[in-house]
Amino acid sequence: MANPVAVQASPSAPPPSPPQAHPSRASVRQLNTASPEDLYAIYRAGLESDSVEAKFIASEAVGHCLLSVHDVHAGLAMADAQIKGDIELARTQLRDRCKLFYGESPQALRAGRKALHDAVYGPDSPISSVALDLPDDPGDAQVRQVRAALSRTLQRDGGDALPWAGGALSDWLQFLQQHPDQAAGLDETLREGATLGEAVLLASCTLGGHCGRGTLLQLMFCMQMGRCDAVDATVVAGAEDAPAAERMQAQAAVIAEAIRTGRLSRLGLPAARPPGLRGP
Repeated sequence: MANPVAVQASPSAPPPSPPQAHPSRASVRQLNTASPEDLYAIYRAGLESDSVEAKFIASEAVGHCLLSVHDVHAGLAMADAQIKGDIELARTQLRDRCKLFYGESPQALRAGRKALHDAVYGPDSPISSVALDLPDDPGDAQVRQVRAALSRTLQRDGGDALPWAGGALSDWLQFLQQHPDQAAGLDETLREGATLGEAVLLASCTLGGHCGRGTLLQLMFCMQMGRCDAVDATVVAGAEDAPAAERMQAQAAVIAEAIRTGRLSRLGLPAARPPGLRGP
């Protein structure tokens, strides 16, 4: 390919614009604490947006709000009065947060969610390789694709990518546990233990994900599982035993630090190129 011709700027030319934030980031940060107006705006904007990440966040918004009209999970019918009260409070709060969605029929909302889902997970989606779960026995080409896509996504968006890439990241780490020959550089903390999915969720909380009481994620956990503390406390409390809880928290710390610093080799991924280096 021919080198582009350099064009000398006029002395009066305006300075270059500062880099713009990735279009998904604002909605990622706002989703779990959004007001009713902002939550509905995130959904409507996602339907019209060209950003697949924004469509994913919009799909999450409408999915939570469709949940708000469902009956409480049958398995919680025998819960004690305190838990039932917490669940009903969570449902009331979620319905208040979702009240602007109720101007549309459930059929219209489900159709909107399907359109968003198809855009995110379809064959032309630029994030489908990190939004879809990794198969139990992926081929070599798929392993290379997921490794490159996860590295690229986490380098670009950091912890903001975990809402859509967290499932693929936990699948990737589980794959490396089962295939140590592929796990060069993987941190020792991540080489064993069946708590990786929970660890990735905790890492997301550490990296700025909104996991406290009253957030959409916490309200969903409360309604579906009857666990109504903050998300991180709920996840740790759900560990099989104390050693599993400790391992989960240690793994979460490694994952969060690797993403924050760009040292992705600790996750068995290609690391970010150091500043100042150039290459293909």
